Amino acid sequence: MNDQNSNATNDLGGGAGTGQDQGEGGLLIGTGQATITIVPLNDIPVLAVTNAVPAAFVEDGGAITLAPAITIADPDDTNFDTAVIAISDNFEVGDVLSISDPAALALLGITANFDAGTGILTFTGSATEAQYIAAFELVQYSSTLENPTVLDREISWTATDVNSEGASNGQLTSLAITSTVEVTPVNETPVITDLDGGNTFTENGAAIVIDADVSLSDPELDEGDNWLGSTLTVVRNGGVDAADILSSTLISGTDIVVGVVVGAIDVTSTPGQLVITFNGNADAAAVDAVIQSLTYDSSSDNQQSTTCLLY
Repeated sequence: MNDQNSNATNDLGGGAGTGQDQGEGGLLIGTGQATITIVPLNDIPVLAVTNAVPAAFVEDGGAITLAPAITIADPDDTNFDTAVIAISDNFEVGDVLSISDPAALALLGITANFDAGTGILTFTGSATEAQYIAAFELVQYSSTLENPTVLDREISWTATDVNSEGASNGQLTSLAITSTVEVTPVNETPVITDLDGGNTFTENGAAIVIDADVSLSDPELDEGDNWLGSTLTVVRNGGVDAADILSSTLISGTDIVVGVVVGAIDVTSTPGQLVITFNGNADAAAVDAVIQSLTYDSSSDNQQSTTCLLY
């Protein structure tokens, strides 16, 4: 503070002031100090995506790098100790988040762990913003599924700071930002194996089983273990011959039965051709049982020496 020394005589020799004389020395200033305690608060990190173009994955293709060009900003921390990248929407077991270059990640001082049951990839290790950004650029997506859903996968990204100030509100995790993976399923051809036939049919004799150890597989249908709506067709090579009588040892009326009804058989719409349409009870084992049960007979009295059937 300062005083006014109002009784000091002026330079022109005027009279004394009206206040109390404070003596010589003119205007004086006093000083003091006060202490204020400042409580620091940790500020939340902020992540942003600068490239929002979806990544594209094709079934049976290699892993794709997500590379959404993420930035990190934090006004009071330059280091982070965890980050979480998760398939947050439309995850199914078989979706995989992995690291394109594990050695490069290790050089950043960051380790990665993926939980295949939840679709969550976790980074741990105290590292700088730049190092975590570099780690994000190594994240890639793939799928081990033979019949992945076509739904886009939403990927969420978060990072947690180290609270370098020791603030009372502790470590903070950023709000999640998201990127997208577009998934394109690819239909694959069914495969018939061990179809060698070789059995002998005698004209006017009993029907024979065509092949008792043949098997039928389809990557997508076997993965779901459900052949609902799929069909098996057998016909003479070169075209339908109405004298061919194709059937199954598992037939019951127009049903095919493997413990339960697994499909319907049609041999009348086109004589000489067999079509079996499977229902929701048909799994891979039932389908193999059905194809191994197929039989051949003929009403012809003028048989060729060999007959080739197409499946």
